[in-house]
Amino acid sequence: MKKVLVLGASKGIGRATVVKLSKNENYSLVAVARSNELLETLKQECNNKIDIESMDVLENPNEKANKLLKKYGVFDIVIHCVGSSLTNRDIFGSWEEALRLNA
Repeated sequence: MKKVLVLGASKGIGRATVVKLSKNENYSLVAVARSNELLETLKQECNNKIDIESMDVLENPNEKANKLLKKYGVFDIVIHCVGSSLTNRDIFGSWEEALRLNA
């Protein structure tokens, strides 16, 4: 069984990816996003076949990565769907930051 980590899993492409992969018995899924409420809804939609972790991976990313690795071990597949718009959470954010995040 392949262990899969999906970042940005509560909406859009990340959510669709988790829903699709949860139908395949060959994957053990961990879905990560900021909204616990959206993750709980996703887990129910996937018939509780996924693990969920509510966290903002953009804040202290090394700490978050270590927490996930300690809890779940090494992942076979990592799918990065974290994205942002030019309306950054940091009011001093720039076009360059938004482009770098979404690259």
